[in-house]
Amino acid sequence: MTAQELLHTSRPVIAFQRHLAEAAGSATGGLWLSQAIYLTTVTTDENGWFWRSWEKWEQETYLSRKEQATIRTKLKSLGILDEKVSQCMDRTIHYRLNLDRLAEICSHGAMRCAKSDNAMRQIGHSIATKGAMTNDIDLEKTYKKKEDGAEALPAQSVPIPSTNSRMVKPTAEQIQTEAIKIDLSPIEAEKFQNYYESNGWRVGKNPMKSWTAALRTWKMNGNRYSSSVQ
Repeated sequence: MTAQELLHTSRPVIAFQRHLAEAAGSATGGLWLSQAIYLTTVTTDENGWFWRSWEKWEQETYLSRKEQATIRTKLKSLGILDEKVSQCMDRTIHYRLNLDRLAEICSHGAMRCAKSDNAMRQIGHSIATKGAMTNDIDLEKTYKKKEDGAEALPAQSVPIPSTNSRMVKPTAEQIQTEAIKIDLSPIEAEKFQNYYESNGWRVGKNPMKSWTAALRTWKMNGNRYSSSVQ
């Protein structure tokens, strides 16, 4: 079989339904039930009985005889499936689905899923709340007051930013994004980058500490550096 034949060859299709697999307790059970529901809709028996040989089941679903027997036993124990054997010589097995019982089990499954979702949301909310409370407690521990009632002082556990930390050189995209925020034209933003790239990102003789502040200064100074940038 070629790829085109695989895509365009018309073959019977079984519409697999997840909630039926949940009701049957397995994917193979859901497959068997999906086909059984289809057969129920096309049967001519007024009581909903239909028949199928195990060979026909295997041909339609690729379920082995052993797999079929396991599924049928499970469905009968759940009250979903009724069976009877014909009195003919071939003793064909006839099947009937208890659709009311199946609908009841599917509804309970949907309720369990909804309860599970609610439980997960509650757990998530509990974790978020606990995290917020922990942060509040940490802040209370971090700041302590002097005995004379003076302003709260940071505890030693609060890290103090280092004045010797070097600025990370911005990318062209970061500069253009910041320029948009302060209403600076893209051309002037490019001139700003070219200027400071040429002098090693220094302000005077000192390394630049904040390029965003320098960009705002560039705009306020009327781009006085732009004449030196080609």
